[in-house]
Amino acid sequence: MESVFVSVFGCLTVNHVETTERILMRFGIQTEYELTWSIFRERLYNTRPRSKEDEEQVKPVAVN
Repeated sequence: MESVFVSVFGCLTVNHVETTERILMRFGIQTEYELTWSIFRERLYNTRPRSKEDEEQVKPVAVN
């Protein structure tokens, strides 16, 4: 995961990355870091296999 932080925010530490994420989210800007954690949380808490209908409902999120 740390390689994601470096590629998105240069040489910032994890705490700085999270602070920067919160600032960007206030302006409605989603980054790869936030999207990655959203997908991770979704898969962590929703462990059942997805059906074909579920897959069709998933729409890609545009990154600003």
